[in-house]
Amino acid sequence: MKAAGRLNASLSALCLATACRGSVPATAVGTLEMLEVDVSPLQPARVVRVMAAEGDRVRAGDTLVVFTVPTMAAATAQADARAVAARESARDVDRGARPEEIARAEAELRAATVEAERLAADLARLEPLAAKGDISRAALEAARAASRSSAER
Repeated sequence: MKAAGRLNASLSALCLATACRGSVPATAVGTLEMLEVDVSPLQPARVVRVMAAEGDRVRAGDTLVVFTVPTMAAATAQADARAVAARESARDVDRGARPEEIARAEAELRAATVEAERLAADLARLEPLAAKGDISRAALEAARAASRSSAER
């Protein structure tokens, strides 16, 4: 950056000195640098039309190239399918559970209740046996854990 500033200052001094002399043609030796920017689309695409030619002056926001995305139709169809599925799910939630689902849940609840009652009865039967030493303490603890677990469900 300092070198560019010195070059500009040197060129300016040369131009002023030449302008003061009058009819002597201005010549200068140096290097010109330019800023080059690569531009690319955010998604893979094909160029449909180029709006600016090399060397044209452009400003931020100008359309330089028009692209087409070959997978756009498939992506749109996929998004539409997801939206339809989401709407259907929302309708199912709004309608609530179907009678078949309610009946199945009630049957599962009855089965779990019966299982909890059976395990509680087993525990009640095993506790006196454990007190006499007829069964191991581990068997009693297993029965207690099974009964507790079933009751919590």
